[in-house]
Amino acid sequence: MKQSNDRKKSGEYLMNKIFGKECVNSMEEWIGKTSLEFMDFLKETFSDIYGDDTLDIKTKEIIVLSSLITQKDARPQLKAHINAALRVGITKQEILALIRQLIIYIGFPSAINALSAAQESFNEYDG
Repeated sequence: MKQSNDRKKSGEYLMNKIFGKECVNSMEEWIGKTSLEFMDFLKETFSDIYGDDTLDIKTKEIIVLSSLITQKDARPQLKAHINAALRVGITKQEILALIRQLIIYIGFPSAINALSAAQESFNEYDG
């Protein structure tokens, strides 16, 4: 396993690549106010999970989106990962198809909430 400092650097690099430096800086600012240790843990964990190349980054983001769409209280994270998905090459049409695929499992209210988050993310995305 990589040393902790290497894992933090690797995690930060991957986070910047996937979410963009501005998003990561914002996350560091608000999480760091409460717990720098938590931010370090997040970077290390991100390095371990996103640094593993068994699954490609698009597949990982589709999995994460699927999970977040099913969670009732994860809208900020869902929007961040929709932006990440767009950044790594997942199209708007693929994101909408993913939400449509989940309708029978999550119900229409959750699907409509996911569509709302997607629309906001699409409008804010500058890629």
